[in-house]
Amino acid sequence: MTTAKINFEMDRDVLATAQAFAAKHRVSLNKLVSTYFASLGQEDNAAMPVDGRLRVLLEVSQGKVSITDAARELGLGDAGHVLALMRQAKIPITLKPLPANFVKNQADSALEAMRSCMLPVVPKEPARRTKSARAVV
Repeated sequence: MTTAKINFEMDRDVLATAQAFAAKHRVSLNKLVSTYFASLGQEDNAAMPVDGRLRVLLEVSQGKVSITDAARELGLGDAGHVLALMRQAKIPITLKPLPANFVKNQADSALEAMRSCMLPVVPKEPARRTKSARAVV
C-alpha cells in the first residue's frame, strides 16, 4: 500500500474535539481520519475498527466477553472498574441475566468470604461498681 500526504483546514474547536476523542480511545488522529476515509463508499457500512481498551469494552457491551474476563484482560482490579470505564466512555451496559444457580453460588461465596474476615465477638464482662462516697449536702 502506498501512502499520500494531505493537508486540509478545519475549525480549531473541531480539531480539539477530534484530538480529545482520539486520545480518549487511544488511537492516533491519523488512524482515525484514515479509517473514516477508508469506510467512505463501502456498501456494508461496516463499523470503524477499534483497538485496545475500547474494543474490550464494546465486546462486553455486546455480550461477547464477560465483565470478569474484561477486567483481567485490561489489568483492572475487578468488574466494577470495567463498568466505570464503560460509563465514562458512554458505552451502553447491556448485561444478560445470570443463571439463578450462578447468582446463588456467587452470593454464598461472598457471604463465606465476609464471614472469614469477621473477628469473633468477645463478650464483655459487666463493669464493676465501686462504692463512691456519698455527697454531703
